[in-house]
Formats: sequence, structure tokens, C-alpha cells
Amino acid sequence: MREEINTLMQNLKEMTLQKKAGGKPVQKKPMEYQYTGDVFLEIFCNPNIYPNPFSAKLLITLRDDRIRLTSEAELTRLVEDLEQYLNS
Repeated sequence: MREEINTLMQNLKEMTLQKKAGGKPVQKKPMEYQYTGDVFLEIFCNPNIYPNPFSAKLLITLRDDRIRLTSEAELTRLVEDLEQYLNS
């Protein structure tokens, strides 16, 4: 997941720099991360619709056989939470 998010951040930064340089940004592939274990986790983000990494949002789906939860989260918040989790 960390590698996918780092790639997404890099893509968003590249697109922002291309826009600032006056060029048309190259379309990037959406991030789709899936984890299947005791629960199913899916994280999706289309970097082509956000002007910069700080405004990007992710669609997060978490489900198992009893419940399904779908929510939206800010990319910067997810990065902070992931780093905190990995450091603990």
C-alpha cells in the first residue's frame, strides 16, 4: 500500500508541475489498491481530477461477510495515518 500511495503522490506532483509550466498534464492511471485477508480493503483514487496532492481524496471500501463500509479520505491524512501505523 505504501508503494502505491507513493506512486500516486509522485504522479500528482508531476501533473502539478506540468500545469504550472503551462503544458497539458499527461493523464495518469488511477490508483487501485486491494488487500484481501480477514477483511477486504480497497483504496481508489483518480489523480487526473485533482489539481494537486493536497486536495486529492481517496475512496476507501472495507468489508467482510457482515458489514461493508465505504468512505472518502484526504490523501494527506491517509499518508500521515499510514506512517504513524508503520512506525508503531
